[in-house]
Amino acid sequence: ARHNIKRNSAKFGKGNVAVRIHEGSWYEPLNALAGGSQPREESSRARFGGIVSNPPYIPSLDMSELQPEVRLHEPWLALEGGSGIALDSLLPICLGAAVHLVPGGYLLLETNGGVQARAVVEFLHAFRGEEDQLCRGKNGSVFDEIQLHSDFSRVERFVSARRRN
Repeated sequence: ARHNIKRNSAKFGKGNVAVRIHEGSWYEPLNALAGGSQPREESSRARFGGIVSNPPYIPSLDMSELQPEVRLHEPWLALEGGSGIALDSLLPICLGAAVHLVPGGYLLLETNGGVQARAVVEFLHAFRGEEDQLCRGKNGSVFDEIQLHSDFSRVERFVSARRRN
């Protein structure tokens, strides 16, 4: 990311960089944007209108079966989503979206499809957001408009949702 920023700002921006990198575990770096290093109250958290992610989602047992052009050239850290149905990255993103999306904010995730995608949908339907009483809807869920979307091969791979108003 730093290399691309440097290369493109020199090429297009004459040294003026409008992109900043924040490193950390998922939403952790956002505390600094909101003015502190400790968990913040709802009103002072960094908030976004949308969160789009293509996180690591490949089950650990499937990693050795990936195409050679992926398996041999991509960092496994960017691909491997954990054991079982590989929700190790997807669920923390959903939990953070409940806190960091503005009411009506949009969440879009790429998944491995199939059982994993349906598990994410079920989680979003069931998630009650105990710490954020204001965003719950009539059924108690933080999210609504939860949908599965197919890729060009008709695999239900993408999950979208909105944070309730």
